[in-house]
Amino acid sequence: MKKIIQFAAITIITVFAASSAVFAEDDNLFDDNTIVDSTAQPAAAASDDNMISGSTANAAAEQNAPKTDLAHGTLFQTGSIKIGGQFDMSLTTFTWFNKDTSFEKSVKNTVLSPLADALFTIDARPSENLRMYFKGGIHFPYITEQNATLNEISGNAQETLENLFYVKELFTDFGIGNTAYFRFGKQTITWGTGYFFSPSSNIVNLSAIDPEDTDEQVEGPLALRTQIVFSGSQNCIWVYMIPDSSLFTISSNTSTTDAYTLASDTAFAAKGDIVLDDWELGIGAFYKYAHAPKGVLTASGTLFSKINTFAECVWAYGTDTAWSNSESWDNKSSIWQATAGCSYTWKEPQITFAGQYYYDGNDEDSWDKTTHGHNIAGLISFAKVFTTDLTASVYGNVNFGADMLTAFAMLYYSPLNEIKLGAGPYVVWSSFDSSPNIAVKLSATLGGGKF
Repeated sequence: MKKIIQFAAITIITVFAASSAVFAEDDNLFDDNTIVDSTAQPAAAASDDNMISGSTANAAAEQNAPKTDLAHGTLFQTGSIKIGGQFDMSLTTFTWFNKDTSFEKSVKNTVLSPLADALFTIDARPSENLRMYFKGGIHFPYITEQNATLNEISGNAQETLENLFYVKELFTDFGIGNTAYFRFGKQTITWGTGYFFSPSSNIVNLSAIDPEDTDEQVEGPLALRTQIVFSGSQNCIWVYMIPDSSLFTISSNTSTTDAYTLASDTAFAAKGDIVLDDWELGIGAFYKYAHAPKGVLTASGTLFSKINTFAECVWAYGTDTAWSNSESWDNKSSIWQATAGCSYTWKEPQITFAGQYYYDGNDEDSWDKTTHGHNIAGLISFAKVFTTDLTASVYGNVNFGADMLTAFAMLYYSPLNEIKLGAGPYVVWSSFDSSPNIAVKLSATLGGGKF
């Protein structure tokens, strides 16, 4: 059974690659209507932009949108401050079926997951040399008016309140002349080029990309960033000082309590980017006391002026686990992580393919143990299925090291701009030697959107 599954997975990837090679002959590849653009980073790491530009996630939408306030995602704009945001409103159900459970019981145990979140952004520019940016929001479930009194906020309610309000980014930008630009505050750092996986992004950020939701921005740290640009070129150097994210408090006689971290736990990182024709190449390094030092290589560009391509390689001297056990430089080994991928898009029939291979050689302290060993992820998006009211997507993610596979296919119908209904199978193989877990996934996006 295990060999059959592996053979099927390899066959599927081969078919994907073959079809991509055929479609690459289409002169309309990578036109302005690109559905997936892997040279532009996924929203998972969409904030680390130049000081003068706005948030990358918002900027990309603004460039392609009609020139109106609502299309810009702007609620209020005076020339020096811009306020916007988005509402994510949806319902999703999973009905799991297996041979040991009757159909009636499976339907009765259907899981319903509501989503009613709000995200707000404030982009203030009081002067030409100063920018202040905030991105934060509210998660469902909420603290209701009934239990939001001080004496009732305890236990689970207190935990819910702490998770309700969150800050995604909060930083300030300023510069010295036209050579050095600084950013201080909580920010997402865009080191990686990967679409489903990004080992170099994992080094400096607090969370990893979700392969099933690459639009979700990863959690960034509090950091001081220095960007040094070279006149007459697009080449630049990025230098980071990243305080440790583990904070503690010190009791005092004052009414305020401050949060602290040890200065010795501060991390330092640097990365240089060089632009050569249609390619951007990067080299970087990371150091933190009692942690594995790391080196980074990144590349992104186009092949044959049509194929968006990206790659990353991370070298580490030992693992963080090994360094936590012993701070000696002896008896450490080289650990490698590498990834490469590409995407293809053509205008008609509006289909996009994105695929990525990832090798994770860190089997001790990786972000997610399900990525140990060899991984392959792929996504096919159909922007039109006979009609623009119907769209579809097919996704697969195989980890050969842990013998795991996740795959789903969704067909979406939009009777109105404000409604999007989806349905399709969702399959999880926890082991190739066992039967898969199969579910029917239903989704409904109800209103919401950017403002």
